[in-house]
Amino acid sequence: MRARIVWIFFVALVLLFMISFVSNQHTEWSYGYSPKETSILKVDVRDLNVSDYSNYSVAVIKEGYVYVNLSLLDDKEMPYDPIDHFPRNGEWPIPTNLGSNVTGVYTFNNEGLRSLEDYSIEKTNTRIILLGDSFVWGAWVLDNETSSYYLQEKLGNQFDIFNFGIFWLNTEKEVELLQKRGLKYNPDLVIILFHSTDLEDTDRVIKLDFVVNKLVSELNITPIEEYGIQRRVYTALSNSQDFEEGFETFVLSPLQELSKLNIPFSLVSFPVSPALRSNLVDTSDELNFPLYFLDEEIGYDDSVEKWRVWDGHSSAYANNQIAIFLEKLIRQEFEGIENGR
Repeated sequence: MRARIVWIFFVALVLLFMISFVSNQHTEWSYGYSPKETSILKVDVRDLNVSDYSNYSVAVIKEGYVYVNLSLLDDKEMPYDPIDHFPRNGEWPIPTNLGSNVTGVYTFNNEGLRSLEDYSIEKTNTRIILLGDSFVWGAWVLDNETSSYYLQEKLGNQFDIFNFGIFWLNTEKEVELLQKRGLKYNPDLVIILFHSTDLEDTDRVIKLDFVVNKLVSELNITPIEEYGIQRRVYTALSNSQDFEEGFETFVLSPLQELSKLNIPFSLVSFPVSPALRSNLVDTSDELNFPLYFLDEEIGYDDSVEKWRVWDGHSSAYANNQIAIFLEKLIRQEFEGIENGR
């Protein structure tokens, strides 16, 4: 009898230990996941002097590594709608606590898009919509230093330039934005300014950005150090994506949809890899749209300081050079429409 009691007591202790272990694991690894699972994105940030522990939602920082459970991340709801995120007729201050020395605001018009001018449904001029991500939107430059602003100044009052650039958007989301909010303006031409990040999953990137922002905010580090971790994790996610799958899903398919709208469009690409350039050329041939590469056309080179701001986005100089090139394309497309006439 005594032996049986001892055995029951031993089993109870083992069960308590197991429950305690599982409980601690659940606390340590949010949602109970382990960094050994194949769906875990593991990012080394030891060189960024990150030694603190932080845990938020589907991500954790431990011993100099960031772990993100991508499967659980994909299951999470979007924190916001990327194509309707910015305030209408409002402004945001340009952050000065990172690497930018620009002081000013980002101004949003009646569509919540980056422009000093409201967009009107009533059409009196030839209309061009610029589609793109933060490079078109104008990250880290003033309102009068975006490519759309420079282009409007160069083309004059016979043309209306619409800046439909929004942070994080891939080509799929850009075409969705055009369909939901751009077609009502009856554009005569759409120009896509393509970046290599356009073949990434916008929803996953935005979810990751939201989670990692929360994760690093719990650490005792500076804003620039927080940004360094965010960029490191984002780059790791980008490198983990299948190239061909991303291109087919987020670039080729939406361009096929765009070609069905019977609106003339061109694609102007920032410098990309040889493989991506080849895919774009093949797609241009298949869908019969004009394709241009900014490194060939204007010598765009983001390894040279004058072409970029502190984090790699286009500088005011670069945006002006892009506008000069786009002006030439547009005047060729609409020959006979001259500035002031």
